[in-house]
This record gives sequence, C-alpha cells and structure tokens, in this order.
Amino acid sequence: MKYLDKNLDKMNNLLYLNYEVKQIYLELFQRSEDETLEIFFKEIDTLRSEFIKVLKKQIIEFAGKPITFDKISKRFNRVLVNPNRWFDINDPEKVIVKVHDIEKTSVAACNNLLQEHHLPVSVCKTLIGFIDKVQGILNTMRTKQV
Repeated sequence: MKYLDKNLDKMNNLLYLNYEVKQIYLELFQRSEDETLEIFFKEIDTLRSEFIKVLKKQIIEFAGKPITFDKISKRFNRVLVNPNRWFDINDPEKVIVKVHDIEKTSVAACNNLLQEHHLPVSVCKTLIGFIDKVQGILNTMRTKQV
C-alpha cells in the first residue's frame, strides 16, 4: 500500500508538470508568428493532451484521484510572465534550446517515476512510449531546425 500511495503521488506530480508544460506551449503558440513553430507547438500540444488523458485514466484505475490544474507553479511562471525576456519566440534556434530544456525536465520526471518499485506495467509502458515520442520530436527539431 505504501508503494501505491507513493506511486500515485509521483504520477500526480508528473500529471501536474504536464499540465504546466502544455500551458506553456499553448502560450507560446499564441505568441508565435512563425508558421513552422505554430505547427510544432500544436503537435506537441496534441502529444501532451493525449499523455495527460492516459495518465489521468491510469491514476483513476489505481484508485487515485487525479490532480487538477489551477495555475503555473513558480518553476515555470517566469516563462508566462514575460516570454520576451525568456527568449525571442520567433527565433527558432532559441526556441529549440528552450524547448529542449523543458522536455529534459519532463523526461527526467518520467524517468524518476520509472525507478519506483511496484509501478504497474501499464504505467511503465505509457511512460516509455511518451519518452520515445518526446525524444522523436526533439530529434526532428534538431535535424530540421523546427
């Protein structure tokens, strides 16, 4: 039971992180004037939406209560307060660097959860699939320069 509670807590933390990242990409999508970046942000938004939906379902399956999103935490709030200070949204090279940093944080959170004991196989498969998709998007970004 202690593993289940710990795993559900970490799954909820990952869920919240993904809510935040999705919100950041939505904000960046709305501010972008570059069509290629808009397509990228839309693609990654779709990926996040699917992952959030599956993760919420899995939390419920294991008798947990999915956390709800209310606002961006302090960790990412600086991005939304003034994106122009964060980076130039219409400079694809800078976008690649910042998105890579955001995605590294997300992948690290997934890997952290994967290290937990007694994590259900279905959750492991979901996390590994998500990590693979994120890595694929990042590789595509690097090779195509978005």
